[in-house]
Amino acid sequence: MNGLNKLLFILILFSMSFSIVNAEPKSGYEYLKPETQRLQDDDFENPGLLAVENGEFLFNQVDKASGKSCTDCHGVSGEKLNVKRLARYPVVNPETQEIVSLHTQIMQCRGRVSDGSLPRNHADLLALETFVRQLAKGQPVSVKTDSTAAPLVKKGEDLFNQRYGLIDISCQQCHGIYAGMMVRGQKISQGQGNGFPAYRLD
Repeated sequence: MNGLNKLLFILILFSMSFSIVNAEPKSGYEYLKPETQRLQDDDFENPGLLAVENGEFLFNQVDKASGKSCTDCHGVSGEKLNVKRLARYPVVNPETQEIVSLHTQIMQCRGRVSDGSLPRNHADLLALETFVRQLAKGQPVSVKTDSTAAPLVKKGEDLFNQRYGLIDISCQQCHGIYAGMMVRGQKISQGQGNGFPAYRLD
């Protein structure tokens, strides 16, 4: 590749990157096949709703040792939870300057009710998180990125753009430059976080 062609290639790549990265953010839902969208929209057919049901059962389950359940503070169906607040996770703890995800918050909250702690990503914790997050379905995600969160957001952005691994690729290259294109029979999304927790069909 001569110098002129190389320069043109770089300019084309840059223009692709600029136009796609600065495009309107899209939910991962928009990248699904129509049949998968229909499956997701149907509460009876969507297999992920089994986790919601299990989470609701665990939410109401009384701990044998403490005699308490999540419902003591948050209501039988979680009606006392602030759904707008749920849509703000992850948040930054101003005292520790650490990121607190909804998963972490539920893990800590459950620890105050039960004497048996569960490890991160335990099936029961994921079910509880899925049930609780489902309560805020339809609420706009409003994660704060200013103030104390700003340095952490910048660190995340740097990691998102950092190339690494055997093929020397960054998250941004797939979910920015190539969002909407196909890889291994699957359409690449922008990686927006508004659809999590998520159920993987495969």
